Amino acid sequence: MTTQKKEVMLMKVRLILFGFLLFLLLSVSAFAQVKEKTEKEDFPTKTVTILVPWAAGGSSDLTARVLAKGLTEIWKQPVIVVNQPGATGVIGSLKLAGSNPDGYILGLISTAIQTTQYISPNPTNRNSYTYIIGVHYDPYTLTVKSDSPWKNLKAFVDYTKANPGKVTHSSSGASSTDKLVSVAFARRSGIQLPDVPFEGYGPALTAVLSGKITSTSVTLANVIPYLKSKDFRVLAVTSERKLPQYPDIPTFIESGIDISWTAWNGILGPKGMSQERISQIQSAIEKVYTTREWKEFMATQNFQPFTLIGNQFKSYVDGIDPSLKEMIEEAGLVRAK
Repeated sequence: MTTQKKEVMLMKVRLILFGFLLFLLLSVSAFAQVKEKTEKEDFPTKTVTILVPWAAGGSSDLTARVLAKGLTEIWKQPVIVVNQPGATGVIGSLKLAGSNPDGYILGLISTAIQTTQYISPNPTNRNSYTYIIGVHYDPYTLTVKSDSPWKNLKAFVDYTKANPGKVTHSSSGASSTDKLVSVAFARRSGIQLPDVPFEGYGPALTAVLSGKITSTSVTLANVIPYLKSKDFRVLAVTSERKLPQYPDIPTFIESGIDISWTAWNGILGPKGMSQERISQIQSAIEKVYTTREWKEFMATQNFQPFTLIGNQFKSYVDGIDPSLKEMIEEAGLVRAK
């Protein structure tokens, strides 16, 4: 074979290889564009699940179901609620953390993932999630009967100091978040506040209403219906600032007690979700928040809107974590290592 023929053959081989490489590059590029387009335009294409790590019928469950109904209408795909209760929310929260981060499994998660990371023998980790959007928050309270002699927090503290052992306090459980608030309040105000745990907010309030217990720290949303009937008086709330809807209720901070913490609920996903998928879900949920049904639900439940998104949401959770851990330590509930 002559040199010229060899060069021609070599040229043909090079052209074939170049064409093959070009085909591969174009194929990869086309696949990436199709994948990107699918993520952007075709979510969701199947059922989306919202995990709730609590039993059916509670406030978190009700919230998830109203949200699921709104998302179903927007996405034109089924959005279902699956309850995974157990271990103070740990079971459902851990299942969410271990799910595929494709956006098809979400969770309505609460402050409990922060408390259980320090209390539970099988702890959660607040960094194992993608923080998509907040839903609502609910401050804790110091609540007494409306016919009690105390008109403000200072009067309550002064009386309790002068009459040790005469004031009792109810909580919704032996390791509940409202108990953490009451323990912190007692320590930081220098009073004795013996806690009597009950099974839930309702029984804790009923004990105060009956006169068997003096005070409680249950969340404001649970107290408000009784405020309307003038059964209770809220001496302070744990929100950082006064609530516009209730300007006559002072905060603990302005009453001289350094407690600022609320129970939050939000939509989280597994860690590692794409920003595109996060934005799609945020946009849809924000549309739900504008609907009449959602606004009526929030008003009926007496919830405060909590709509931080993404990094802002995560920064908020990280920001309150040190004070929460401090309250857990004050209550003596940190798990043994």
